[in-house]
Amino acid sequence: MFKIVANVQMTHVPFSGAGPAIQAILSGTTQVAFAALPPAHPHIESGALKALAVTAIHRWFDLPDVPTMVDLGYKDFISDTFQGFLAPANTPTSIVERLSTKSIEILKTPRIAEQLRNDGFEVLANGPDGRSKRIADEVPKWHDVIVKAGIKPV
Repeated sequence: MFKIVANVQMTHVPFSGAGPAIQAILSGTTQVAFAALPPAHPHIESGALKALAVTAIHRWFDLPDVPTMVDLGYKDFISDTFQGFLAPANTPTSIVERLSTKSIEILKTPRIAEQLRNDGFEVLANGPDGRSKRIADEVPKWHDVIVKAGIKPV
């Protein structure tokens, strides 16, 4: 996505997760990476890594001086990881509603919300409709990236 939006040439180096990618930067094996905030945050705080930008729509509360990609002029570059509770498609509506209500209740518990936020997660707790909208927004965006990048199944 960055290569497309910024119109730059760079070599994509796949890693099995954020941990190995961060280690590659710390060791000097790679020069830059897009990594999830939770594993990167301690290294940013210690000064071992420099945060160049966040890819979410808003600056992160604990890194107020780190701009978003939009702040830097990449208006179409919004990409953040989201977690969601999912159930099989044929799950009765009453059960989905109960699971949603209880999970939102838990996520809004001050201790849980604070811990998640401190771990690098923004708690939205917007239920099945919010999750469905998010997925509906994400699919065409990433489809476009896949087509423009010429990504093919292996």
